[in-house]
Order: sequence, then structure tokens, then C-alpha cells
Amino acid sequence: MVNPKAAPKGYPAVTPARLTAITAAVDAYLATNAAKTDITEAEIIALAPEFAATPGTLKAVKDRLGLN
Repeated sequence: MVNPKAAPKGYPAVTPARLTAITAAVDAYLATNAAKTDITEAEIIALAPEFAATPGTLKAVKDRLGLN
């Protein structure tokens, strides 16, 4: 059961500039590994610590790049 009186977790915000930089890093990684037909999410997550620290970052990057 979730305690309704517990303080909500505070997650560090990812600034728009940092999100753009992460997106560029992921795009570069995909271009570098163009011969691979399957890139795992773990490979993408390893590119930036924000993926582990801030929920929704991976989805935001995948949406920006049109990945599924």
C-alpha cells in the first residue's frame, strides 16, 4: 500500500538544453551503430545518467527521435 502521507520523491529536472544534448548523443550513437539492426534500451540508458535519475527521460528522447 502506498502511504498517502509520505512526502513525494523529488527528481532532478532535466533542462531543455540537456535533453537536447542527450538526444544528440543518442542520435550519434544510433548513427555510429547503423549496422546494428537492434539497439537495446540498456545501450541507450548507458549514454546519460539522467535516464536512471529522472523518470520519463528515456520516453522523451525516444519520442523526439521517433523510436519505438
